[in-house]
Amino acid sequence: MSSSFTESWLASGDGLSFYTRTYAASTPPKAILLFVHGFAEHIGRYDDFLSQWPRRGITVFAFDMRGFGRTALDVAHRSPGSAYGKTNWTLQLADVDWWAQYLLKENPGVPLFLMGLSMGGGLALSFACQKGPSALAHTISKLSGVIAGSPLVLLSHPPWPITLWLGGHLAKILPDVLIPTNVPDTYFSRDPAITAAIATDSLRKPKGSLRGLTDMIEAGKEKLRTSWKNWPKHLPVLFLHGTADEVNFIKGTEEFYKLIDADDKKLVIYPDAYHDLVHEIDGVAEQSTEQFISWVEAHVQH
Repeated sequence: MSSSFTESWLASGDGLSFYTRTYAASTPPKAILLFVHGFAEHIGRYDDFLSQWPRRGITVFAFDMRGFGRTALDVAHRSPGSAYGKTNWTLQLADVDWWAQYLLKENPGVPLFLMGLSMGGGLALSFACQKGPSALAHTISKLSGVIAGSPLVLLSHPPWPITLWLGGHLAKILPDVLIPTNVPDTYFSRDPAITAAIATDSLRKPKGSLRGLTDMIEAGKEKLRTSWKNWPKHLPVLFLHGTADEVNFIKGTEEFYKLIDADDKKLVIYPDAYHDLVHEIDGVAEQSTEQFISWVEAHVQH
């Protein structure tokens, strides 16, 4: 195990056991980052990236999402009933809220930032667009900023409308049935080593449940239809996206960015970059990592 983090199995609000990692700063942290990974992924893929934050005085808390990674696949530790792809958007939003509240209680007075990549980025944006007297909206008011890397707003290659319609109806009957996503490994990075690692990763499976996939796609479209209006005006947000992303459509990110009425919003575009920015070539991994960390540093000083 890497010495850069400590790992724990922690229960969420509904009792599900989650695999978690904490990358702790050596001194009292200037900020806390809650990190949310992408669809069919796990936090182990981001060890090099996440281990860089504590060196700058920022502690990172990361978890394998409900239905993914070790939370779903570690037979020795997972909860009874936990299974790959067994998830839905409502529960995922509640999980983000649970871990945000957990971190706020564990680190009183320390600024908390929410960061998501890919589907995790879409989840972070959806989370911030909750409104009303809900517990989620209460948590949003305590965030110091949101980061979305290559977020899921629109897919670059969406399913046919009839496929989505059928999937939505079937999801009501067979929500946990798994179907392949058919996204080529080569879409994620121009680095052959990353492509090879994805192909042999036992914790990464290119499939999802009918309910999970339907929810994910519909939540992305909903952000552009209506929920963008709920973005808190005073909540800072950073978007990063590559122009050659064949997974999540950059135009969706650009449109959402333009729509929200935020006092502090920033969009950084990387020409020719693929989906997985922190594992990209031609300096993109280094540049995007620095952009993420320096943005948080700048907002801690405000």
